[in-house]
Amino acid sequence: MSNLKLHPAATPTYHQLGLPGLEPAARPLLLPPEPPTVQPPNLWASLSPTQKTQIRQTILHILQEVLDDHSQP
Repeated sequence: MSNLKLHPAATPTYHQLGLPGLEPAARPLLLPPEPPTVQPPNLWASLSPTQKTQIRQTILHILQEVLDDHSQP
């Protein structure tokens, strides 16, 4: 009888190198962003007429693209 034992094939182990200064204890926790300090109506009121026009045009352009993408098969 043979005493030959079969072992699973060895697979290479890959290790990701850590970035300097980001040891586990030094990593910042991912926290949700703070709520805005300026409410949307106040923010909108603080914009110049030119900025409001540019924002409206940008929103309209985005909506048109979404509608065009949605209507294509």
